[in-house]
Amino acid sequence: MKRPTFRIFESGTFASHPRPKLAKEPQGRTKLLSYMTRTKTLILILFSLTLTDSFSQSKPAYESAFNEIQKMLKDESQLDFKRVVFLTENAFYSNTLDYKAFCRQIDNIENRLNQFMVDRGVSNHVMGKQFAIFNYMIEPS
Repeated sequence: MKRPTFRIFESGTFASHPRPKLAKEPQGRTKLLSYMTRTKTLILILFSLTLTDSFSQSKPAYESAFNEIQKMLKDESQLDFKRVVFLTENAFYSNTLDYKAFCRQIDNIENRLNQFMVDRGVSNHVMGKQFAIFNYMIEPS
Protein backbone atom coordinates (compact mmCIF):
# COMPACT_ATOMS: atom_id res chain seq x y z
CA MET A 1 0.00 0.00 0.00
CA LYS A 2 1.41 3.36 -1.03
CA ARG A 3 1.57 6.15 1.50
CA PRO A 4 -0.45 9.13 0.21
CA THR A 5 0.85 12.68 0.19
CA PHE A 6 -1.37 15.68 0.78
CA ARG A 7 -1.67 18.85 -1.27
CA ILE A 8 -3.43 22.05 -0.38
CA PHE A 9 -5.67 23.40 -3.09
CA GLU A 10 -6.50 27.07 -3.47
CA SER A 11 -9.73 26.48 -1.58
CA GLY A 12 -7.65 25.51 1.45
CA THR A 13 -8.82 21.88 1.56
CA PHE A 14 -6.56 18.86 1.61
CA ALA A 15 -6.74 16.18 -1.04
CA SER A 16 -5.06 12.81 -1.15
CA HIS A 17 -2.59 12.44 -4.00
CA PRO A 18 -0.31 9.44 -4.56
CA ARG A 19 3.41 10.04 -4.80
CA PRO A 20 4.75 10.15 -8.35
CA LYS A 21 7.05 7.33 -9.47
CA LEU A 22 10.65 8.35 -9.97
CA ALA A 23 11.89 8.01 -13.52
CA LYS A 24 15.10 6.07 -14.00
CA GLU A 25 18.08 8.31 -14.58
CA PRO A 26 20.04 8.05 -17.80
CA GLN A 27 23.34 6.21 -17.43
CA GLY A 28 25.44 9.38 -17.92
CA ARG A 29 23.66 11.21 -15.10
CA THR A 30 24.14 8.26 -12.75
CA LYS A 31 27.87 8.25 -13.48
CA LEU A 32 28.04 12.00 -12.85
CA LEU A 33 26.26 11.64 -9.50
CA SER A 34 28.56 8.77 -8.56
CA TYR A 35 31.62 10.90 -9.44
CA MET A 36 30.27 13.84 -7.43
CA THR A 37 29.57 11.59 -4.44
CA ARG A 38 33.11 10.18 -4.55
CA THR A 39 34.54 13.69 -4.85
CA LYS A 40 32.51 14.95 -1.89
CA THR A 41 33.55 11.93 0.16
CA LEU A 42 37.21 12.49 -0.67
CA ILE A 43 36.97 16.18 0.28
CA LEU A 44 35.25 15.26 3.54
CA ILE A 45 37.97 12.71 4.38
CA LEU A 46 40.76 15.19 3.63
CA PHE A 47 39.03 17.90 5.68
CA SER A 48 38.52 15.56 8.64
CA LEU A 49 42.19 14.48 8.50
CA THR A 50 43.20 18.13 8.64
CA LEU A 51 40.94 18.73 11.63
CA THR A 52 42.17 15.58 13.35
CA ASP A 53 45.77 16.69 12.94
CA SER A 54 45.10 20.20 14.28
CA PHE A 55 42.93 18.80 17.10
CA SER A 56 45.62 16.34 18.14
CA GLN A 57 48.07 19.22 18.43
CA SER A 58 45.71 21.23 20.65
CA LYS A 59 44.19 18.30 22.56
CA PRO A 60 45.92 19.27 25.84
CA ALA A 61 44.41 22.77 25.53
CA TYR A 62 40.91 21.30 25.18
CA GLU A 63 41.47 18.90 28.07
CA SER A 64 42.71 21.71 30.29
CA ALA A 65 39.70 23.87 29.43
CA PHE A 66 37.33 20.96 29.99
CA ASN A 67 38.83 20.18 33.40
CA GLU A 68 38.59 23.79 34.57
CA ILE A 69 34.99 24.15 33.37
CA GLN A 70 34.11 20.85 35.01
CA LYS A 71 35.50 22.14 38.34
CA MET A 72 33.25 25.18 38.02
CA LEU A 73 30.21 23.01 37.35
CA LYS A 74 31.00 20.80 40.35
CA ASP A 75 31.27 23.89 42.60
CA GLU A 76 34.96 23.22 43.23
CA SER A 77 35.74 26.71 41.93
CA GLN A 78 33.71 29.87 41.38
CA LEU A 79 31.43 29.83 38.34
CA ASP A 80 32.58 32.59 35.93
CA PHE A 81 30.93 32.93 32.53
CA LYS A 82 33.64 35.26 31.20
CA ARG A 83 36.30 32.72 32.17
CA VAL A 84 34.38 29.87 30.50
CA VAL A 85 34.12 31.81 27.24
CA PHE A 86 37.84 32.58 27.45
CA LEU A 87 38.72 28.93 28.12
CA THR A 88 36.84 27.73 25.03
CA GLU A 89 38.31 30.42 22.80
CA ASN A 90 41.79 29.81 24.21
CA ALA A 91 41.52 26.06 23.64
CA PHE A 92 40.55 26.72 20.01
CA TYR A 93 43.66 28.91 19.61
CA SER A 94 45.91 26.31 21.35
CA ASN A 95 46.48 28.31 24.55
CA THR A 96 47.86 31.39 22.81
CA LEU A 97 45.45 33.99 24.26
CA ASP A 98 46.04 36.20 27.31
CA TYR A 99 43.26 36.29 29.92
CA LYS A 100 44.08 39.83 31.09
CA ALA A 101 43.96 41.14 27.52
CA PHE A 102 40.67 39.31 27.00
CA CYS A 103 39.22 40.94 30.15
CA ARG A 104 40.44 44.38 29.04
CA GLN A 105 38.72 43.90 25.68
CA ILE A 106 35.43 42.89 27.34
CA ASP A 107 35.65 45.84 29.75
CA ASN A 108 36.33 48.19 26.83
CA ILE A 109 33.23 46.91 25.04
CA GLU A 110 31.19 47.35 28.22
CA ASN A 111 32.35 50.97 28.54
CA ARG A 112 31.48 51.67 24.90
CA LEU A 113 28.01 50.17 25.35
CA ASN A 114 27.37 52.20 28.50
CA GLN A 115 28.46 55.39 26.72
CA PHE A 116 26.22 54.51 23.77
CA MET A 117 23.22 54.16 26.11
CA VAL A 118 23.98 57.54 27.72
CA ASP A 119 24.42 59.22 24.33
CA ARG A 120 21.13 57.82 23.04
CA GLY A 121 19.25 58.47 26.28
CA VAL A 122 18.22 54.85 26.80
CA SER A 123 20.11 54.13 30.02
CA ASN A 124 16.94 53.84 32.09
CA HIS A 125 14.82 52.15 29.42
CA VAL A 126 13.87 48.50 29.93
CA MET A 127 15.31 47.53 26.53
CA GLY A 128 18.28 49.93 26.64
CA LYS A 129 20.94 47.26 27.08
CA GLN A 130 19.50 45.06 24.33
CA PHE A 131 19.34 48.10 22.02
CA ALA A 132 22.99 48.93 22.72
CA ILE A 133 24.17 45.35 22.20
CA PHE A 134 22.17 44.99 18.99
CA ASN A 135 23.62 48.21 17.58
CA TYR A 136 27.13 47.19 18.59
CA MET A 137 26.77 43.89 16.78
CA ILE A 138 25.28 45.21 13.53
CA GLU A 139 27.15 48.48 13.05
CA PRO A 140 30.73 48.47 11.79
CA SER A 141 33.21 49.79 14.33
